[in-house]
Amino acid sequence: MRTSLSPLFLAALALALAGCPRPQPRPDGGVVDAGPQVEDAGFDAGVDPVDAGTEDAGPPPELKITRLLPPRGATAGGTPVLLEGSGFLRDFAGTGSQARPLSTLRIGGNQVQDFQIIDDNTIEFRTPPGATGGASVTMQNPNGDYLCNNCFTYFDELVVTTFSPREGPLAGGNEVTLNGNGFTNDTQVNFGAFSSPKVTFVSATEVKAVVPRGVAAGPVDLVVYNKNGASNQRRAYAYLPDVRITSISPVTGAVAGGTTVTLNGTGFTGATAVTFGANAGANLTVVSDARLTVESPAGTAGAVDVTVTSPGGTWTTRRGFSYVDTAGSFAVFALTPHVVRAGETVTLTGQALDSGALNVTVGGVAATVGARTFSTAEVTVPARGAAPRISDVVVSGGSSATLTGGATWRVSLTSATPNSGPVAGGTAVSVVGAAIPSSAEVVVGTFAAPSVTVGSETALSLTTPAGSGGAASDLRVVDATDRENDAVLEDAFTFREPLSIGRVQPERGAIAGNTLVTVLGSGFGESMLIRFGANVAKDFKFIDSHTVTCRTPKASVGVVDVKVERLGESDTLPGGFSYFDPRSISGGLSGGPMVGTLNVTVLESTQGSYGAPVPNAKVMIGLDPTTPFQGVTDHRGQITFSDTTLVKAELVTVFKDFYESATVTGVNAENLTVFIARTGGGEPGSGGGQMGVPASMISGRVAGFKAPRALMPGESLEARVFVAQTSLYEGPPFGNLRDRSQEKWRIAQEGGEYLVYTGAGLRAVYAVLGISRGALFTPVAMGVRRGVTTSADNPATGRDIIIDTQLDLTVPITIDSPLTFEGVLGPEPGVNRVYAWLELGAEGFIPNPNNTNTGMNGNGSLVSSAGTTLSFPHFPRLDGSNFIFLNESSGSLAYPVSYYFRRQPGNLATGVTIGPLLPAPNITAPLTTFTGTVSWTMAPGPSPDLHHVQILRPTPTGNVPVWSIVLPGTETQVVVPQAAVDKLNREEQGNQLLVVIYSSRSPRFAYNQWTYDSLSGLTWSSYTLAVSNGFTP
Repeated sequence: MRTSLSPLFLAALALALAGCPRPQPRPDGGVVDAGPQVEDAGFDAGVDPVDAGTEDAGPPPELKITRLLPPRGATAGGTPVLLEGSGFLRDFAGTGSQARPLSTLRIGGNQVQDFQIIDDNTIEFRTPPGATGGASVTMQNPNGDYLCNNCFTYFDELVVTTFSPREGPLAGGNEVTLNGNGFTNDTQVNFGAFSSPKVTFVSATEVKAVVPRGVAAGPVDLVVYNKNGASNQRRAYAYLPDVRITSISPVTGAVAGGTTVTLNGTGFTGATAVTFGANAGANLTVVSDARLTVESPAGTAGAVDVTVTSPGGTWTTRRGFSYVDTAGSFAVFALTPHVVRAGETVTLTGQALDSGALNVTVGGVAATVGARTFSTAEVTVPARGAAPRISDVVVSGGSSATLTGGATWRVSLTSATPNSGPVAGGTAVSVVGAAIPSSAEVVVGTFAAPSVTVGSETALSLTTPAGSGGAASDLRVVDATDRENDAVLEDAFTFREPLSIGRVQPERGAIAGNTLVTVLGSGFGESMLIRFGANVAKDFKFIDSHTVTCRTPKASVGVVDVKVERLGESDTLPGGFSYFDPRSISGGLSGGPMVGTLNVTVLESTQGSYGAPVPNAKVMIGLDPTTPFQGVTDHRGQITFSDTTLVKAELVTVFKDFYESATVTGVNAENLTVFIARTGGGEPGSGGGQMGVPASMISGRVAGFKAPRALMPGESLEARVFVAQTSLYEGPPFGNLRDRSQEKWRIAQEGGEYLVYTGAGLRAVYAVLGISRGALFTPVAMGVRRGVTTSADNPATGRDIIIDTQLDLTVPITIDSPLTFEGVLGPEPGVNRVYAWLELGAEGFIPNPNNTNTGMNGNGSLVSSAGTTLSFPHFPRLDGSNFIFLNESSGSLAYPVSYYFRRQPGNLATGVTIGPLLPAPNITAPLTTFTGTVSWTMAPGPSPDLHHVQILRPTPTGNVPVWSIVLPGTETQVVVPQAAVDKLNREEQGNQLLVVIYSSRSPRFAYNQWTYDSLSGLTWSSYTLAVSNGFTP
């Protein structure tokens, strides 16, 4: 026991060692609250053990499974599930961490490897892989076995593994094949803002989808969903630009060829050919998707079509290039482009156009002639007037020529009525425009209208084809005989999908509400309600007609339907969302990784209120005082933060007036439960609200007084009787020896009576026989009486102890990598004090006599040295697996101190190696005042898994924790929010505070699943303890 500090300081440290606040073990004789599980030590006094049970405290717990939330999951496994029932830990464990090794959970015969027992009624786990269909769930623990027939259903989760092609024309209409798993006949496929106008279900592993027309060239998201899941592949499908030539420069060239011609337009990427009439151009160079250059081949005088071919298709500009003979006579070849609008400037091509006067009419209407060259003349198109839709171009002056049908007046569109209709098509639409050709084809969205009637150049009627739900679709009119003559009425028609809901993501959330979810379906709009059960969602945000986001309302644990309502329509997704309670009685982090949602629960650890919710506690993520991620807990002590940015490890702080504050760094799991105690009420430093263990007693006689040798004058045999410790932390070096003045525990003769006091429950009582000479006592043998059940009403009497085991083994101890500490005069080697206990399973621990000089000395082990080798006597000859060794290492100053637990199976006579020990923290802040930063340095050596930092207020009756901080072992500093610091300053003004840092390692520790058991010595294999100087807020 370390005694170099003041009693007040020691009280604070002793209470801190308990790991407070943390769930305490159940107060009965069947639970031991420390030490790993090992086999029975293998010896007793030759007396049959009595029943190890406890007194009847009412009906025994019933192991039962009532429901799973959600009740279905993917065959691949990994679905987070909350299992509700009873009997998950009562009467055999005090916490979920203790119950876990004694419990087995299976689904469909497959064992669940990853589960947490939250409390007696709740288990949280991730499903193992399973076969499609119903699966039974079985649970086994000391309370029995339970089978829940077909209470979970496996389904093939929707997964898209491949799809092809991955690109296609902007016009859409091509078909994409998707392969994967979990497809159903109600699978929906969206390309960007539009749904596929036709999805064909082939099998559970394949669907085909017609690509809708895109809004613009480029990549779009491919979203596939049904009740079995959703796949969102970002920017996965690429729309290729329409292939089109918008201009050609120059538009004339020599008949010998070799003219470098530039084509401007869209869709040129990957172009393979440009032809001039029937002849291919040479030296094709694609400069960009919108530009290419090519050399004209040889030709004869006159105009030819220019055609470009690329992966997206082909495009032909009629009479787009003219060959000229520089020595030739007057001639007119073409008007380019030939599709015209009034006021546009077009080019007339020919020969000798720059000699003499030049007049041009289009459909009999005079046009303005501008700049001229030998082969070109710029012409401004006049107003159409009464000109026919396809007009002759007449050129006159010194010579004359006519281009029959040389100009076509471009079609234009004004309106379409009505502007919406069912997605199935069949809506009669009237279109108003100008220069509408009698051979007009109409495309609405992706498909051509099945019926088109052109009543005049200014009107046509059509019947809509099947369409794509989503954004409004363009209406496109094109002359079937001249595809350069087209017009688009943008956003002209909206295909209305029936209101439906297909998927909610995520499909589970906490009962506090506020989980940000994405709802997928069709027919969505601004004026829309979403109900989770009977409650309306909040923060509705319309993304597009297939996607909205919202935040879940508060609810109770269970599965609810999700209903969408809009403009008199409604649709329901049965069992579309599961509510769960993220509270964990074990505290700490639980659930899967944090992927956008963090659920925080704040519970009481004040005596008399343990486990009760703490409402109106302030919870903050990060340090920014203006962060949107802050709020107060509800009546359940819970709050949920949900946002797409919550995907990395976060710092979370909880504080409330007159309660201790709590900070956890590196939070990267979806659920966090913290315990906080009142700082102005309850017993200081209490860790829980359980009743104390009732006092009882054990009595009997001690036999087997046999001297190992002839006794010398002044020597005598003496037996000392003890009750096995229920915890390693019950005695030195962690706890004081208790007052035994009212007991009969020192027995001086064969058959002498003993009487010792203990708590009620299952116990072991033992006697150590030794040779006594004055103040000296040399242990030589021991005897153990096991299986002693005692209670306040029924003390255990007649429990005789037979001394029958020699303590004649000395164990060589080697200290691996001993520590150096900072002393008053500088660095100094640490002093190693070694302890050992014999473990008896549920009955507790027997300390080696040297731990306490056989009950006479609580100031520290008799086995100590500053060296690295020690001899540890007085062991029974048992396998090393039955013993736990501990090395306590420190310098001449009281703190810091480092502890290392060791269990080494095998022959102890060959020696036990302990270490390497964790280096102790050197606290660098706070020094005299607290400004919100706690920091320390660590010497080289093994790294801890976890740091637990406590700020304590010592009082005459014990310590009061005012702040508890948990952080990963790799960190050496924590900065806390100023608002919480201000709260500490207000409440602790004038008080002296201190910082205690526990740095620990535990077997199989994972920070993202730490519990409050992780903060106590119950799970540590090694740890260090550092204490700051006193400071003020």
